[in-house]
Amino acid sequence: MSLSTYALGQRAIGGFKFHTADWNTTNTGTALGSGDGIEWLYKGTPKTKVIWTDNTRSTGGAAIQYKREKVQEEFDGSFSVNAGFRLNQRLVAAVYGTDTTTLISGTAYSHLMTFNSIMGGVNGNLGWTDNLNLHDCAMFRVESIDFDWAENKIGELTVNGFGKREILDGSGSNTLATVNANCTLPTQNTTRYQFLSSAQARVRLALAASGALGAAADYTATDAIYPNHIKMSIKRKYMRRHTNLNNPYMDEPVGSDWYEISGTLDLPIMEYAALYTNLIPGTEHKMDIRFLGSQIAVTGQYDTWTWEHPSVTIDTSGLPSLDTPDLLKVSIPWKASTATTAPTGMAFTTPRLTIIDATSASHLTNGV
Repeated sequence: MSLSTYALGQRAIGGFKFHTADWNTTNTGTALGSGDGIEWLYKGTPKTKVIWTDNTRSTGGAAIQYKREKVQEEFDGSFSVNAGFRLNQRLVAAVYGTDTTTLISGTAYSHLMTFNSIMGGVNGNLGWTDNLNLHDCAMFRVESIDFDWAENKIGELTVNGFGKREILDGSGSNTLATVNANCTLPTQNTTRYQFLSSAQARVRLALAASGALGAAADYTATDAIYPNHIKMSIKRKYMRRHTNLNNPYMDEPVGSDWYEISGTLDLPIMEYAALYTNLIPGTEHKMDIRFLGSQIAVTGQYDTWTWEHPSVTIDTSGLPSLDTPDLLKVSIPWKASTATTAPTGMAFTTPRLTIIDATSASHLTNGV
């Protein structure tokens, strides 16, 4: 027997697009098209999970196993994409929930992303293809994102989320043919196709009570430290509900302004003696992580992602021990939270991300 058709993962095309359709009253989202594409990595996709109940009953004195009944269905999981300056803004905006867009000059715009206290309605249409099927989820909610920047590698973003249901028969807002024909990546910087990599990162760490970053000189003259591996996880908290409103599917999840940011900084050598002094008593820090890309068509403006954390606490468990006669390495696990008061050099108390790109519209309204 010869096979004429079979599923090929390398032909995957897919995307994500926000819409305003109501989760609880519809199963249709929005059509994926130009600029809605995302770069899939071959590390899995969300899946449908079905809970069945046995249907055993007695008929004429005999116990009979009848057809099982579906009582609950959930669509959840994670997928991974390349971390690009102009590839992932929507996915990140879906976690923060607020994108305040400001013109800097010319075609350069600043997108200030902060945590929205009300996350209802921040839903998008997620879809991807193989060469046989379209996997379409009209109501998808991003729950968390995990960044990983390792030495000599392209940055990677893993997106975790869940949806109301998966549609495979083309009855939603997309079909296999339309996604294959119309879904394309966002417009990239004309200088070159850019990814966020550890080589483009600047990490600055200082005591919260010190002067502004770049001048505090707690660990180096400019507060810059030099990790070769950076991890960061940003999570929101949602309650998943199953009621008779959408049974067997999930009702729209309920969220709040609760968030959790954590990560690690791996240093190939331990060269900052003051870290011992400051970390053992649990001293509060502040930190920023910036990735600088190519110039936009405006003098002095570049594709840039900058995370600013006004309150950072560091676990001493990652400090080196004498377990090798070689140079000592260190892994610094950290958590970011809301500061009681704004530290010097930061006129705010909550963590934030600022993206500079050439998109004039908010990424929460599908700006490309």
